Amino acid sequence: RYIADCGDADVCIRKLVSAYPLKHLTCSNDGDCPCDTTTTPAATVYIEQGYVMGEDTLDCEGCAAAGIQFSFDSSVGYLKLTPAEGELPLSAFTAVMKTVAFKTTSVTTNDRVITWSYSHAVFSHITNHFYEFQENGAFWDAAQAACEAKTMFGLPGYLMTVTEESEWLFTAKVHQTGWIGASDRADEGTWGWVTGPEGLRG
Repeated sequence: RYIADCGDADVCIRKLVSAYPLKHLTCSNDGDCPCDTTTTPAATVYIEQGYVMGEDTLDCEGCAAAGIQFSFDSSVGYLKLTPAEGELPLSAFTAVMKTVAFKTTSVTTNDRVITWSYSHAVFSHITNHFYEFQENGAFWDAAQAACEAKTMFGLPGYLMTVTEESEWLFTAKVHQTGWIGASDRADEGTWGWVTGPEGLRG
């Protein structure tokens, strides 16, 4: 198991993720990520903040008609959308994400922050990073190699580094036990980040 961090969002990804209401979601054919020709194997919608487990839910009301499968993970407030096979253009996911409905039986009036992305990974608007939890990678080296082999919209993956408390709280809520990008291999007992931008800084 490991947690991959795909790094800061570049120009393309900044177009593809948001904490704004889904009903205002638009996708254009201009720029680096044209909607009709850029494809992805999945899209996600996530109640990032304020989620009330067992009472809040996300439902994709337009998915069935579009032939897109969806599943809601009630343990973390995560809705995943996937085509029956292969990949779909961003425009197809845009159309169905506009139909995603937030529903609750909770009397809690706290605000919910809902983020979305055209990817299989969870996006955090707090850190501007994507996170993906994988079940494979029993050893640290294997997990790191698997992360480095992954890319998302051209950005490389790496074992997650945690640089702020808000990032730790976010990933602790979303993920289970897994490897992160720290090691004491160079000097046993002295831990430091060895992956991602923090690892490059030494």
